[in-house]
Amino acid sequence: MSDMNQTPGALDATEVHRHLTSDMWVRIETAAETGSTSDDAAALARAGTPHGTAVLASRQTDGRGRLGRRWESPAGGVYVSAVVRPMLPAADLTALPLAVAVGVAGAITRLGGDARVKWPNDVLVSGGKVAGVLLELNAAGGRADWLVIGVGLNVSRPLGGHTEGRTYLADHVRCISCTKAAAMILDGIAEGYRLLVDDGVGAIRGALGVQDVLSGSEVTVREADGSVLARGRAEGIDDVGRLLLAGEDGRMRAIASGDVTLRDTRRGPQESRP
Repeated sequence: MSDMNQTPGALDATEVHRHLTSDMWVRIETAAETGSTSDDAAALARAGTPHGTAVLASRQTDGRGRLGRRWESPAGGVYVSAVVRPMLPAADLTALPLAVAVGVAGAITRLGGDARVKWPNDVLVSGGKVAGVLLELNAAGGRADWLVIGVGLNVSRPLGGHTEGRTYLADHVRCISCTKAAAMILDGIAEGYRLLVDDGVGAIRGALGVQDVLSGSEVTVREADGSVLARGRAEGIDDVGRLLLAGEDGRMRAIASGDVTLRDTRRGPQESRP
């Protein structure tokens, strides 16, 4: 276990490790600020770092989310990227972002937060998005050589005050520090990863259960450009982690990716995130 760029404001790797309950993490790197923890973790992975390596930062200057979108990463959050080496077919890992979201939501719930999961990769607390999951895969011959699992968590309000569209864990969980939040994320990643790798998507479906904020709701799924891909009633996930939608004609459709919003049939579309 080592620290990188340990400066004032950086998370302390030893303290984070002390709060962990999972034994999956063998190396923790920390920084007060970095461009992207996922880029840092990928560089370590290419250099041969072992399974169970994690890179943590208190702020990112070049964070990113799904579909190449910029992820605002101000101070007051915790940004984690973990290197795992499952040596499984890449096709078996499509549900991993959802599995990690389930694990993180479970960890928040155990701390007293009202956590839910929004397919495919968001964690909500009391109805507002508090965390997102990003997966970056390096495969050879159809098998996953290594993956970087990234999680960004809004812990406390930045000095400038509330950022529009964000929910903060500290508003819902008492006495949560960034150190405890970092350990919680790592425990959640480990839980979701092992659940999928050891037990498969069926276990994720079972664990999702009451965490599923979409289940039974009318939703709209849109492409990255905003065009409508599908509409229907969310009915959980299939055996590879795709969202199941029941259309008005009764047919079931499996959606592999997209942006999902809840639909209020009386007042028109409503964003499921704040």
